[in-house]
Amino acid sequence: MRVVGIIAEYNPFHRGHLYHLQKAREMTGADAVVVVLSGSFVQRGEPALTDKFCRAAMAIRGGADVVLELPVPYATASAEAFADGAVEILDSLGVVTDLVYGCEDAEPESFTALARILTEEPAPFGDHLRGALRRGRTWPEARAEALEACCPGQSHLLRTPNNILAVEYHKALLRRNSSLHPVALPRSGETYHSLRLSANAPASASAIRQELVRLDERLAAEDPRHAPGSLPAADLQAAFPDSPLWKQLPEFCIPELPWRLYPDDFSVLLRYALLRTAPEELADIQDMSPELAARLEHFRGQLLTYTELAEQLKTRQLTRTRVNRALLHTLLGLPRTPAPITAVRLLALRRGTPVMRAIQDRTSLPVVTKVADAPAGSLEADRRADELYRTALWQKTGRRPAPRLGPLLL
Repeated sequence: MRVVGIIAEYNPFHRGHLYHLQKAREMTGADAVVVVLSGSFVQRGEPALTDKFCRAAMAIRGGADVVLELPVPYATASAEAFADGAVEILDSLGVVTDLVYGCEDAEPESFTALARILTEEPAPFGDHLRGALRRGRTWPEARAEALEACCPGQSHLLRTPNNILAVEYHKALLRRNSSLHPVALPRSGETYHSLRLSANAPASASAIRQELVRLDERLAAEDPRHAPGSLPAADLQAAFPDSPLWKQLPEFCIPELPWRLYPDDFSVLLRYALLRTAPEELADIQDMSPELAARLEHFRGQLLTYTELAEQLKTRQLTRTRVNRALLHTLLGLPRTPAPITAVRLLALRRGTPVMRAIQDRTSLPVVTKVADAPAGSLEADRRADELYRTALWQKTGRRPAPRLGPLLL
């Protein structure tokens, strides 16, 4: 059996993701597709727009056969830890043969070459890296300069998030001496950072989220009884049928967006987390640097929303994404070093697919179908993250969703 693995957030699932799933199966001749999906929070250091089961359902309806959860300490980490955790899960299953990832403009051989330099860190690379850092370059800038010195003309591969992740996937494969075959799929449509939304080409997830925010705010302005994002996407579609957004979302996605959560929906929860976290404890938080901890202490007493605080904390050296992740990790109480993955949670399964039986026979990590059966402590960080997510949803919409204890079967 040939099984292709995909690592995703689907925040939300859109036409570009549908293309990725279809091409991944076509390029590899796969019999099944396994997706490793971020849960309640994503790598940008923000809440997912909608919960992990809604997004897992989108994945199954889009062509996946199995959806597994990437634990929150890895799903919200830097690109290196994100890739490492996801590749570990795919590798552990014992059935995945290929990893198909999205990128901007390169072949796997280019990513492998860069990954090898970054993994082995030959002396010239290390010298250039340290020199750039001493000159005040940010870590991404210093790394790009060092790579340009060692591999002229290749540093541009580290200028976009998808390419950075591609290199990190290759690093993870090298470190694990993995047998997974990497397959690069160049992006179709708008670039990662593009905020242009048209009806003709697949847009970026950023553009889609921006349009959702805009429509949510417009609808809330027309009816102040409802907070932005508290109504189903179907209501947005009925109110604004001419928006190009609806050409970007497959029809089956609309029912899976019953509401949207945004960073500022966690402002009160974040403030409480900051109040109960002593200054000396901040040093142990994932993605927290001494400089950021000092800046955070300065603003601790101010009543700021999640996004206002993040905006105040960022500097040239501290990117907004880094700040977002540090704040989120403070909210979630995640320690500096992610705990080892000791179990994998099954979120959704295509009815009748044989790949799950093969996984159960060969996996080296327990695949949890019922939360009650999880090894002690293995899902604790995700359980806590899910509870915070449910709390924010309750506060925003008044809904009291019960925690889901088993996977979706679609």
